[in-house]
Amino acid sequence: MSRLPLLALLPLLACGTQDAPPGDAIGTFAFVASLDEGGAILDPPESTPRCRFEGAPDRIEFDGSLSHDPEGDAAWLLIDGTLREGTLEGATFDLSLPREPDGSIRGVPRRLPACTCDLLFVEKIDGALVESSTEGCRPPQEPVEVGPATCPRLGEDGELAWDSCGGICGTLREEVRFEASGCSCEVDGVQEQVAGVCQFVWALQGTRIGG
Repeated sequence: MSRLPLLALLPLLACGTQDAPPGDAIGTFAFVASLDEGGAILDPPESTPRCRFEGAPDRIEFDGSLSHDPEGDAAWLLIDGTLREGTLEGATFDLSLPREPDGSIRGVPRRLPACTCDLLFVEKIDGALVESSTEGCRPPQEPVEVGPATCPRLGEDGELAWDSCGGICGTLREEVRFEASGCSCEVDGVQEQVAGVCQFVWALQGTRIGG
């Protein structure tokens, strides 16, 4: 499996030390994230604008283990020893890096060749477990009644089981925050002053490989 070089900047592959996520395992998935350069993924209203400068990789591949709290809505995703946390409602999840001890949003500082200053990357992952992602990702738009052949399925003991969920469809968003004033980035060969926040967006597809 190909990996990003260290210069590729995304915290997705940041080093960590945790061996397994907390809670009950849902499964381990092989993920492929494809950069959405053409704007095929619709952004929510009042969403952060897309970054116009170069530097984000077209494709990212990584493995991740997803788990949840069966007594609540907490969910976790462990990637290369680094934990993401969030919520799981039905088959839909929303995850990010844990907040800092003071409660502030956790970001990872990176430097892009296209920009003259250090940038702060804030990662967000959202998506849905699906029966299969091999024929194109189309997460369910409405909740389905849980049964013996759905994702998740209803087991004979009346408990939810996740082995019927063979894939994940979602998005990876990297929000880029410009921490320093007077920062500029190269856009179409021209250096432009930048400020505030923008984002890179990838379509995320996962295939079950274990658990």
